[in-house]
Amino acid sequence: MSSRSLIHSIEVVNDSGDTLDSLTIVVPKTHSQVVCKQVAPGGFCSNSFPPRPFRNNVATIVWRVAGQEWQQTFGADQLDLSSSPTVFGVRVDVGKGGHLSVQVAP
Repeated sequence: MSSRSLIHSIEVVNDSGDTLDSLTIVVPKTHSQVVCKQVAPGGFCSNSFPPRPFRNNVATIVWRVAGQEWQQTFGADQLDLSSSPTVFGVRVDVGKGGHLSVQVAP
């Protein structure tokens, strides 16, 4: 990752097979948050914004599907930025059984 890496969007994709009742991403250090509510199976929620510096801050992700809630703390070291462009988005996939994956998106 370049020290000039910029993030411009967050996309949440619901691959769980059930309605994603809510998903919240909170970055405690900056008090930033993204909230998605009522995402249909196979649907998505996205939030784009003017590119801003990606600072490697830890995020907490909380999501609820089919009445069950999960939470995961996510750090930039869990994101493969080795071949990412200078300006990128982040994609969060919610899968069956509460499985969550986070990856770089163009």
